[in-house]
Amino acid sequence: MSRRSSRVGNGGQKYAQVVNHIYFGNELLNKFINMTMYDGKKSIAMKHVNYALSALVPEFFPNIENEEEAMIEVLKLALENVQSDLEVRSRRLGGATYQVPVALKDSRRIYLAFRWIILAARDRSVKELDPNDYNKNNKFANGDIGRKGFAMKLLTELRAACKGVGNAVEKSKSIKKIADENKHFSHYRF
Repeated sequence: MSRRSSRVGNGGQKYAQVVNHIYFGNELLNKFINMTMYDGKKSIAMKHVNYALSALVPEFFPNIENEEEAMIEVLKLALENVQSDLEVRSRRLGGATYQVPVALKDSRRIYLAFRWIILAARDRSVKELDPNDYNKNNKFANGDIGRKGFAMKLLTELRAACKGVGNAVEKSKSIKKIADENKHFSHYRF
């Protein structure tokens, strides 16, 4: 038995419990905010995610009355479109390296999807942003987010992910394609 699961103070759980988001009480949303966070600035990450998700609610779920539930549904829709069932891992046998397809656990699948969405949003250039998304009335409590803000890039990438296009979805499809091409090496699985 590993020492990690039997640590005192952890209650015998395998991983530490994550405190839920104080507003919505959703573990997925909390994980997404924590992964979006940069330099420990969680309040700014919360503002960016809140802005991006609330701007997408009227477009994808106009019939849901509760905005918090609709924001979580937008995040789940983007997550479903980006998730991949397989990934490839390198396996070295007899001097040759093989790309072996491996099925993903749910936690790893969610982690990779969030990472691909966030990295695709950070890599977006200002020219790729939709000027119709920017409205001078869209401000945070501390002022204007600006045209180049991460919230705008995240909004654009989440919209693309919800529609099934975009850089994060392309990354998922490319991983799936590589895994399908190398499925004849699946008997080398760890």
